[in-house]
Amino acid sequence: MRRRAFFVTSALAAVGCAPTPAPNTPGGSSSSDTSAVSVPSAVPAPGDASDGAAPPPREPVSEPLPNMEIPAGVSDTARSRYEQLFKRMKEAHATLASVEKTVPDGCSPAEPKCAAAWRSVAEALQGLDVGFSKFLVCGGTSAEAKAFEARAEEHQKFLTERRQKLDERIAKAVAAGGQRAGSEWQRIKDDAENANPRPCLKFGCPDW
Repeated sequence: MRRRAFFVTSALAAVGCAPTPAPNTPGGSSSSDTSAVSVPSAVPAPGDASDGAAPPPREPVSEPLPNMEIPAGVSDTARSRYEQLFKRMKEAHATLASVEKTVPDGCSPAEPKCAAAWRSVAEALQGLDVGFSKFLVCGGTSAEAKAFEARAEEHQKFLTERRQKLDERIAKAVAAGGQRAGSEWQRIKDDAENANPRPCLKFGCPDW
């Protein structure tokens, strides 16, 4: 399983070159955001997809995102970084919410009726990883930078935990289909990665 890390650094970082890139966060506004994020409820037992149709989308429950309010009185530099972080975070959670609805529990990747749904899952997650390979959160030595880094780490933890739950759910659904399902899921993921490869980028982080 790919390791996904949110980059918080004050040094030059190479991103996207390793086969296990890091996930990040999107987000977006300067006002307090109390919007809820879709988080899956308990994973149902492998369902009945024997009627020839893929399982219906799941109904998510809501869980509030971590604080997305920009602190009052911060510099323009800090404000810009918070805005970028929150924008990236919102986009990432929107993607995960969509994938959580799409995963066809109880229908293996090897079943033709669910092939399109599994392709959609793989392409969305690959797009999320590629997006994060282009996004770097830079820490610094100022009080503002340290406060920002703490907020970024809070978002990182929330996003990483959500992604891990989704990955575990996907692994469970694939494993239920046996070896053929596992092989087909790997092929689908490889196709998604070949169609949208992660770039090899370098980011310079000036102190702030």
